[in-house]
Amino acid sequence: MPFKVPMQYGNKLTTHIISRILSWLLLLLLPAGLSVAQSSVSLLVIGDGGTGGRGAMRVGEAMAAQHITQPVQAVVSTGDNIYNSGVKSVDDPQWQSKFERVYPADNLPVPFWAVLGNHDYRGNPDAQVAYTRHRLPDGSVSRWRMPGR
Repeated sequence: MPFKVPMQYGNKLTTHIISRILSWLLLLLLPAGLSVAQSSVSLLVIGDGGTGGRGAMRVGEAMAAQHITQPVQAVVSTGDNIYNSGVKSVDDPQWQSKFERVYPADNLPVPFWAVLGNHDYRGNPDAQVAYTRHRLPDGSVSRWRMPGR
């Protein structure tokens, strides 16, 4: 069940890659509570978002506002999740400053399905895999989902 992505959002290769990601994501979401009978799936897609700076915060705020008006089932991150050189471990403080605080669970309580980008490989890419469902200091579980690389 492939997704169609309008061409104005990228070139043919980008469109193909996004369509594939969205198709696989649908397969992952079905066991997570979505039924085939649902007529649509709403997602937010981000990339190159791991700076933790003012621009990233504005994007996070806009995503939360969009989720209020039109709820989404998940967010897809297309890579470069943590600038400039990925993370070192699941306890790296950048998880808080560049993910958890930018996209607070209270405002965007959905899973974030992520793939690795070139900047993520500069650190420890296995730490991003290990962060999947990682227990946070407040006792909650991270919304981060990266089942493998």
